[in-house]
Amino acid sequence: MRKKAGGVQEDALMAVSTLVEVLGEGFLKYMDAFKRYLYVGLKNHQEYQVCIAAVGLTGDICRALKSKILSVFGDIAISIGPNFAKYFDVVMQMLLQASNAQVDRNDYDMVEYLGQLRESVLEAYTGIIQGLKGPTGEVRSDVALVEPHVPAIVTFMMQVACEPERTEGHMSVIAGLTGDLCMVFGQRVLPLLETRPLLDLLQAARRSRTPRTKALANWATKEMRKVKHQTPLTS
Repeated sequence: MRKKAGGVQEDALMAVSTLVEVLGEGFLKYMDAFKRYLYVGLKNHQEYQVCIAAVGLTGDICRALKSKILSVFGDIAISIGPNFAKYFDVVMQMLLQASNAQVDRNDYDMVEYLGQLRESVLEAYTGIIQGLKGPTGEVRSDVALVEPHVPAIVTFMMQVACEPERTEGHMSVIAGLTGDLCMVFGQRVLPLLETRPLLDLLQAARRSRTPRTKALANWATKEMRKVKHQTPLTS
């Protein structure tokens, strides 16, 4: 009887795994109701197949939700503006760690997850810069917190730009982030941005059939040209 119950539990967990794969981050709304059943499966050491299914499902849930959670930091920064400064160091450390994530390139699911994770990190960087910068036409002093991390951010942008798995979403966010960096840091950041990977990405994005990607690439290119033709900074 116990063996039959274990089989039912295993089948149920595998069915939920399929549901997580289909819904992605949409599964988040069901987590409160479902988590108690997941805990039961994880604690069921007597029936190892149930426990293994629960562990696998936990990984599926983490892959579906974790990548999206990181981009929320950018949304929070935009919402609370200068008040985000007190959280900046902790959040930035998390994002820099996520930027260095690597996966088995032979595992399609993990490669897809890495792509989503990188897009979320880029979105978070964008939101943080925009939130600390302030409204259009304004550059608050708080955004100076970002400047020591700009080389690492741009290196990450170039890494994603060179990836064979680069997506339309990556192109769009990198184009927008390029424009934001130019607007905020001006000539100080230009030598970092005028690199072949980013220039090639902007060129490809300007030819994109996706209106948002194309618009952001055109805007970023104009911002780079504007900065390039500014009067040189004097020491």
